Amino acid sequence: MTEDVQAPPPSQVTVWDELEIWAKDFSPWQKLTLAWAVRYGVLTAEQIEQVYSVFLHGFGLGNEPSPKLEIPATITGEASGLASQKPRLLRIRDVSGVNALTPSAELVFSPQLTLIYGGNGAGKSGFARILTNVCFSRTRHAIIPDIYDDTAPRKASATIVLVDQLATKSHSSSMERRSMPS
Repeated sequence: MTEDVQAPPPSQVTVWDELEIWAKDFSPWQKLTLAWAVRYGVLTAEQIEQVYSVFLHGFGLGNEPSPKLEIPATITGEASGLASQKPRLLRIRDVSGVNALTPSAELVFSPQLTLIYGGNGAGKSGFARILTNVCFSRTRHAIIPDIYDDTAPRKASATIVLVDQLATKSHSSSMERRSMPS
């Protein structure tokens, strides 16, 4: 008689958990830089100056920044222990200015696996462009308006609905139009 041996479940560690672990022993200026980069994407000139003043103070080369900057306890900005609570994408709705998608177009995600399929012009690429522009992605695909409608909205936007262990959250996102790659 053979016994079925199941593989252990995959690790529940997220990229955010790994980032927090990696940055645990960073100096204050490094934590501040990474936290702001994660939260804002790009640091402003003022933020860079603030990080530099924390750097100088940390090495005894400058005065403590005034007003004093609070060094984030976590890189992600979530309370300790919340980084591993995985948010889940529920739906994309209220689409405007993306391909020929109508405002009533909606993409609902399954808790396990969602397959997106359909004929040409069904909206697959439009939803993919939304996702690559609002999620972490190696490539951000150009947002293209409806090429057959001269009155199509010029600004692309959509509502992204997420759920985490604390609540369901809707986030409206406007996406910049990017020129098509040549």
